[in-house]
Amino acid sequence: AIAWAIPALGGWRAANRHMINRRAALFADRLATVPGWRVEAAGAYFAYVRHPGRQPALAVAERLCRERGVLTLPGSWFGPGQEGHLRIAFANVDDAALDRIAERFLELD
Repeated sequence: AIAWAIPALGGWRAANRHMINRRAALFADRLATVPGWRVEAAGAYFAYVRHPGRQPALAVAERLCRERGVLTLPGSWFGPGQEGHLRIAFANVDDAALDRIAERFLELD
């Protein structure tokens, strides 16, 4: 099955890679319009984002979830010294929602 699948799924892999790269770029582009928020690292599925708030990452993550419907993971879950960061998944978010992401982060500090 593997010998067949690798070449047979080449088109699917290329389309999927293009979609994920487009979503990563869209996420970073829209978030860049929000003062104080900055993508510091990004992979294929997640971005590691610095938040501008003075609150701990857990408090910011809870507010984003409760008030804005955005689920994130606080940076503090990934080690000490990460209170100023959140991990945000974007790969399974459709383009329309990513296009509106800035409004969900505005004025949250």
